Amino acid sequence: MKKITAIMLVILSTVAIVEAQTLKKVPQEQKDVIVRSIAGNVSAVKSIQCDFRQEKSVSLLNDKVVSKGRMYFSDGNLRWEYLTPYSYVFLVNGQDVVVKSDDKTTKMDSRSGQLYKRIAQLMANTISGSNLVQNNDFNVEVYENGSKYVAKLVPVQARLKKMFSEISLYFNNNQNIVEKIVIAEASGDKTTIEILNAKTNVKVPDSVFKP
Repeated sequence: MKKITAIMLVILSTVAIVEAQTLKKVPQEQKDVIVRSIAGNVSAVKSIQCDFRQEKSVSLLNDKVVSKGRMYFSDGNLRWEYLTPYSYVFLVNGQDVVVKSDDKTTKMDSRSGQLYKRIAQLMANTISGSNLVQNNDFNVEVYENGSKYVAKLVPVQARLKKMFSEISLYFNNNQNIVEKIVIAEASGDKTTIEILNAKTNVKVPDSVFKP
């Protein structure tokens, strides 16, 4: 269980930090316009598939762990799969939550499953940008960096505060999907993931979400 939780924390993260001095906080009126624009784009995203490159920085160590994988999301179902340097799959299909490591497949019990379903939804919402719109779990501020926007989400719920201190979403020029996410964990660790080759509203076969 601890291993799974640690891996899920690693999953929820991303790349390339823009230095604080390059970010300019937008005024409330402009923020409202940006959020409405993103909300319109996000509502049109029904499915996502992408590659990712993940870099994990541990506060007590100088080493960084790099891994790569692929993610699929459709109709509330999620497949987050590490391909290198190890094989690991996290699946949410309806009410079932399953993890696969090497040749071992484990189905979460109902109590644990609900927690990981919540984390899975957070993962999907983070990549699509829905967390900026459906922000009951976070306080949100919007900054601009040149022609791009960065949303900083600070958790307000106790359970999320135990996991994260801040999540930063970097939107592409079309504002229809997040291209970078930087998650600062409460432990002081930081994981960065770059979203690559993202495609939205493509047909994802049901077989993708089966163990």
